[in-house]
Amino acid sequence: MNNYKQWKKIIVFASVLVILIGVLIVNSVLTKEPATSEDPTPTPGPDPVTDIDAEDAESVTIENAKGVLVFRSYFETVSDVSSEHSSGVTPFSSQSSSSEVKKELVWKLDSPQGIPYSSSTVKSRASDFLSVSVSSEVTNDVSKLSDYGLDDPKSRVEIKLRSGNEVVILFGNEVVGGNEYYVMIEGSSRICTVTAYKAEYAMIGFLDLIDKNIFGELTAENTDEVEFRRSRDMLDLKAHSVTDPESEPDQQVKTWEVDFPIKAEASADGFYAFVSEIFSVSPVEYKELHPEDLSVYGLDSPLYDFVLTGGSGSISLVLGGDAGGGMIYGYSDSIDAVFTVSLSGLSYIDKPATELISSFIYLISIWEVTDIDIVIGQDVINCEIEDDQNKDITSDFRVNGKDANVEDSSGSSYFRTFYQSVISIFIEGLDLDAEPENSQDITLTYTLKEDNSKVRYDFSKRDEFSYYCFRDGEYQGYYVSSDDFFSETAGNEGILPAYRILMNAVENQVNGVYQ
Repeated sequence: MNNYKQWKKIIVFASVLVILIGVLIVNSVLTKEPATSEDPTPTPGPDPVTDIDAEDAESVTIENAKGVLVFRSYFETVSDVSSEHSSGVTPFSSQSSSSEVKKELVWKLDSPQGIPYSSSTVKSRASDFLSVSVSSEVTNDVSKLSDYGLDDPKSRVEIKLRSGNEVVILFGNEVVGGNEYYVMIEGSSRICTVTAYKAEYAMIGFLDLIDKNIFGELTAENTDEVEFRRSRDMLDLKAHSVTDPESEPDQQVKTWEVDFPIKAEASADGFYAFVSEIFSVSPVEYKELHPEDLSVYGLDSPLYDFVLTGGSGSISLVLGGDAGGGMIYGYSDSIDAVFTVSLSGLSYIDKPATELISSFIYLISIWEVTDIDIVIGQDVINCEIEDDQNKDITSDFRVNGKDANVEDSSGSSYFRTFYQSVISIFIEGLDLDAEPENSQDITLTYTLKEDNSKVRYDFSKRDEFSYYCFRDGEYQGYYVSSDDFFSETAGNEGILPAYRILMNAVENQVNGVYQ
């Protein structure tokens, strides 16, 4: 009986304990504050050296070992004409009512005068000092400014405010290990460090402000003439651009033709890349403005000499003279300054002339000719052609009076393959000093469909491997390979072997097919 009473007490006590624990849990849940998803408040960094609103700054003066630069800000009035209108067009009569006069803050180089500076660079350099962030706090003890190079700073930047107040930033020594410089506001006791790139902007001179565009208004697109001289091989090349007069103004395609040292089409790959490369030339660093003696930089006898002409005038550019570190010196009369250029981006200016000139001596479409007469030694070949760009019109080919409309089992025309060998005569090399006799060892005469005129090419043997080329009796200044006439390499046959393959197909075809 006693045991029963003891167990009953224990059970009652346990029940009360469970109830109490439950109450505590419920109370904890009800009184618990909701969790927050907000990040902890970040620890603020050190105050910046300067934090000036751009509109409050009147001028920035940089004084360092390179001299003194003065940037001054101005408010220029501009008219922002809205193009929005109920009809989609702003009428002339209501233009004033839809215009909003705005003031735009601009920075100009006030001193020194006469510098062909870049407006965007001046604006950036002036603005750099209005907000200068601190990398680290160093000390408030100014008793040893010499320890930081701030007793005789490398640069002094004075910012004048429109309120009449001034803020002067002093840039001292580079921090051991690099990437930072010591800095302070003149008259304060606070010494900090700032990033090297920010401090190095305070070390600039007027040469660092000169516009990097050395071509003025000229671009690859609006240039009409190019003259190029290269001292290494005495190359002298001249070319002009041609635009199809029948093309639409917004769809005009410019092509280039070489005038000298030979007359030819410019290479669709090489020359166009060459022109693009010229306009990629950009100064790495300016060395001298208005130079009196270009020979100091090896530019009196340059490696490369360019004259570029377009609607806005001509620009002379010379490159040459080793500047070290993979650089050469350059000079452009549009800026009248000497600068350095990296050689790493220049490759086409050293290409052989044959890579700047179209390799085909005469590339003409099959539908542009009616006859081709070929004489190679004792072989006389007459080709009559009726072909049209419109594929719905049936083609007709005859060779020496025989029907040459023969195809292989895959439908490829033997005559068209032969025609490819006829127009695949390539410039092998230039021989500008030669005065060859036109012995007419090989002749090709094209009769043009447009006006029934003739274009004749003669080839005179130069040596065992090449022939001089004449067009309409005039030496062209280059030679071609004998392989273009006699090669028996399968798939790359010269004219004569290709002719024999064609005639074999003509003689042995069955119902216009020969395999």
